[in-house]
Amino acid sequence: MSGLLAARVLSERFSSVLLLERDRLTGKDHRAGIPQSHHLHALSAQGGELVEELFPGFRDELSNAGAPTFDFGEQVAVRFADGWASRLQTGLIVQSFTRSLFESSLRERVLALPGVALADGCTVLGLRADERAVTGVSYRDAGGEKTLPTDLVVDASGRSSHLAEWLEQAEFGRPRETVLNAGVGYASRLYDNPSGVWPEWTGLAEFLQAPDVRRGGFVSRVEGDRLLLTLQGIEDGKPPHDEEAFAEYLRSLRVPVADLVAQMSPASPIRRYSRTGNRRLACHRLRRWPDGLIAVGDAVCTFNPIYGQGLTVSAFEAIELREFLQGCPPYGIPAGATRRFQRVLARRTRWPWLLATSSDWGWQRHRAPLPIRAGLGYLRRLMRAMPHDDVLYQQFLRVLHMVDPPTTLGRPSIVLRVLRHRSGEAARNALLSEQPLAGAEH
Repeated sequence: MSGLLAARVLSERFSSVLLLERDRLTGKDHRAGIPQSHHLHALSAQGGELVEELFPGFRDELSNAGAPTFDFGEQVAVRFADGWASRLQTGLIVQSFTRSLFESSLRERVLALPGVALADGCTVLGLRADERAVTGVSYRDAGGEKTLPTDLVVDASGRSSHLAEWLEQAEFGRPRETVLNAGVGYASRLYDNPSGVWPEWTGLAEFLQAPDVRRGGFVSRVEGDRLLLTLQGIEDGKPPHDEEAFAEYLRSLRVPVADLVAQMSPASPIRRYSRTGNRRLACHRLRRWPDGLIAVGDAVCTFNPIYGQGLTVSAFEAIELREFLQGCPPYGIPAGATRRFQRVLARRTRWPWLLATSSDWGWQRHRAPLPIRAGLGYLRRLMRAMPHDDVLYQQFLRVLHMVDPPTTLGRPSIVLRVLRHRSGEAARNALLSEQPLAGAEH
């Protein structure tokens, strides 16, 4: 996704943009290079606005293909450890879809741009560089090994990027790597709904919550009038993939999803995924960064997908890349400019990294540093207060959708509301499990 969004911006500046793709692309099918593509994807409120800025009319295109569009606060029922959050209008408009629909639709828009081409079945082998700059890449396709000279190389190769090794081989040094893994695992399945009867919500979520809530998941309607279910669990609580254990896992959740999917027909196998660790390369701290190289997306900063930040961060980075290129002189990218851009991206990813890792520290066995422990204590109190305080819940959603930075949760008025809350209060809203699941037929 980062590569497609970057190509959109690069096409405004360069006469020729070539996307090198490792997978063989076959229309709208899932591809091997994206193992998490079988799991639930959504475009957050902020992400939707940014993608729409780059591709006007794209959200309507997804809607016309059947991707539901809805207000997150109104249409997503959210279960926390201490109860259900209120259902309320927030103005946070989101879309849910399968990854294959989103990616294939975006790829069609990108490849329709003048000067943009794609070569699939290509494995990049390394960077071509002199003592100062990257001058191209070497890659292998069906015709053998080749070298491609370029004015600019953008690494958007995701979690499987070999950027650190390539930089070291080119004698620019190896960026320091930070990894934090919560041990989250997924299991997902797609369902047909022959009855045409749907619950009155579009999405349903039970958040994992350290240290006690070790099982959860997300459910949403997607295109084709189907339901996509993604279960999540920590370590020994990871969801299984065999039929009987999967059904038992569903029944163990506190959200009323087992009876719902029992009325539906499985439209896919159960698929698992567990490569969910947070990983960040400190590219911005290298003493020498090569001219002619930019790295974006998961190639530099990878988040636990449970928080749904990846697509939005990629869109933010594309906007930053556009502003960077617009600030460069027409004759080319000045020496040292790509290094400065990596520093810009580091600042852009700081807050989503903090949001993801602050939560995931709660699952670590080793003792966290004091500032992290203080933050975790506050976050746990916030999570327990949100089912009983609509103001807190709305502000949390604005942070979750990256409309506001996490620092807004530390405003004095918000902190005061959190501290006033007492655990164990009776929830003001009735449990969803006590309400009928069926709604009007569509």
